[in-house]
Order: sequence, then C-alpha cells, then structure tokens
Amino acid sequence: MKILRRRLRYDAPAPVMRAAGAWLARRDRGLTAAEADAFTRWRSADPSHEAAVAQLEQTMAAFDQLRISPAGAADLTPNPDALAPPHSRHRVWYLAGVGGVAAALALLLLRPLGSPNSAERVFAADGSRAERVVLDDGSVLDLNRRTRLAVTYSNFERRVRLERGEAHFQVAANPARPFVVHAAQVAARAVGTAFSVRLDADAVAVLVTEGKVQVASSRAAAATSGDWPLLLEPGDRAVVALTPVAPPPQVARLDPAAISRHLAWQSRLLEISQASLADLVAEFNRRAAPAGGPHLTIADPRLNLLRIGGRIDFEQPETFVRLLEKSFGVRAEREGDVITLRPAQ
Repeated sequence: MKILRRRLRYDAPAPVMRAAGAWLARRDRGLTAAEADAFTRWRSADPSHEAAVAQLEQTMAAFDQLRISPAGAADLTPNPDALAPPHSRHRVWYLAGVGGVAAALALLLLRPLGSPNSAERVFAADGSRAERVVLDDGSVLDLNRRTRLAVTYSNFERRVRLERGEAHFQVAANPARPFVVHAAQVAARAVGTAFSVRLDADAVAVLVTEGKVQVASSRAAAATSGDWPLLLEPGDRAVVALTPVAPPPQVARLDPAAISRHLAWQSRLLEISQASLADLVAEFNRRAAPAGGPHLTIADPRLNLLRIGGRIDFEQPETFVRLLEKSFGVRAEREGDVITLRPAQ
C-alpha cells in the first residue's frame, strides 16, 4: 500500500485548529440537531474557523486516495484504529492532524469494508403483501409491499442495499459488524437497534424506533457540511432530498401516534408482549389449520414457558420458526407438515 508522505501545513492558528478538530471528532460520532446548529454557528463566527475545517477535511481527502491493494484485501485482521472508540479517534485528531475523519465517515459508510464472506442475497415483496425475513445473525427485516433489497455480509459489516420500497430493520447487536442500509446516496448505520428506511423517487426517509442510527450522504456537498453525519434517536425521522442541489436534511421528532401511522403497513404484524411459546404455537396452529399450513408442536415442556416479545406475523410460521432457531436456542425438526420444536442443547 502506498504511504502518503506529504507534509501537512495549516494556516489557521493552533487553538482554532484544535477546536476544529474537536468539532470534527464530535461530528465523527454523530451530531444531534442541536449540536449541528452549534457547529454551524461556530463555523460562521470567524473566517478562520471555516478555513480550519476546510483544511482538515482536505487532509482527509488526501488520505482517502489511499486504497487497499488486492493482496491486502484478503487480510481480514481488524485494524485497532478503525475499531477504536470515539474518544480514541478524538485524540488522533490532535496527535496526527488527520482532520478529515468525520468528513470521510460518510464515504466510509458507503464503501464496502473487507471481503464479503457471504454471497449477495436478494429479497422482495410483491404488491399483494408485506414479507418478513430473518437473517443468519438473527436480524429481522420486514419488507413493505413492492420492496426489493439485497443483503451482503463481510467480516466487518452487514450491508443492505435497498433498491426500491420500504423496510423495517430489527438489528441483532454486534458492535464489531455494524449494520448499514444503503438507499440511493444515503446510508443509515446501526449496531443493535430498530429503524425503517423508505426510498422514494426524490427522497430517502429514515425513522428510528429503537436505539440510535447514524445517517450519512455520499453527496460531496453534504459530506463536508456541518449537518452530516446525523445521529437519530428513538422517534426521530429524517428526510434526505435526492435532488442535485438538496436542502439540509429535515429531522422531526414524532409522537407514538405518528410513528404508528408511518408503520401502518406493518398492521398484519401483531405486537406481542412477552407471551409464552406455548400460547404462540397454539395461535399459529389455529390460524394455519384453515390455510393448510404447517402444524407446530413442542416436544420438550421446558420450552412451553419460554417468553417471546415483539412484532409477530402469524401468517408466516416458517419465518417464526427460523427466528426461534436463530435467537431463542430452539431446534426445529421437520417431517411432512409437522414442525417439532426442541431445545437446541
């Protein structure tokens, strides 16, 4: 890999450069709406502030020219600096002068990390009904009607490309492998949380229902502005315009009623609060019998009292069984139209 040896020179005073580095380090981990406003005010307070930010971002643009060689791409050993917590990166701003980490974060979100260790899998829901998918790590994807997306996992990242429509994601926590959803020029990054992404012709909307989600844009103007990346919290909905000259992202805090309206397409998913597996199996069997679906049976009484909560689609027993296998220590044995549930160990 080629090493950058250019000497870094900055025109702004050292205190201003340190302040700019501190702001960019905070932007690296994601700014709230209030922090983004404060950053914008700081940048406009003095010409040297804007100059310092620009110089630091130009530095990272130079570092961004570096690429991993094909031979190096096979080396999947984690980079401690890349996995360092935000406070460690904050120190790097001062010691190394690498001021573009925050600006580059939006680009890194939109760039594959490491070699894929799973083939791309494509999932789609037609115009008649929504669909639920359980991924290998236990993450749950609910696809609205007329939605299509592709999933690829690498050692460092779980990547989803939303090609059309809308999906809600319940992400299995794994800090070492962030979950990133791409929709046009927008990326939403989470570790263990729940959120939805909607792709329209002129905008991308991200709604967070649990945890925190970082949103970035690949548009050059957005990537270097004080509004990016965004840090969304539960109830936040961000709308990012896809027009060539786009306004700043619009972020609103929604009440529960508004959230329910936005997710009304999930209405066939019933919200279950810690129901026993025995009760859920009975409900699945009651609904499946008229439709000729599979019959679920519990072979070990220890599973009867297993408590399960969340949104459940009683029209998809196979998806429910897969969720049990991935997340609740249950082994399923299939014989004809009967699925027998046993403890995995």
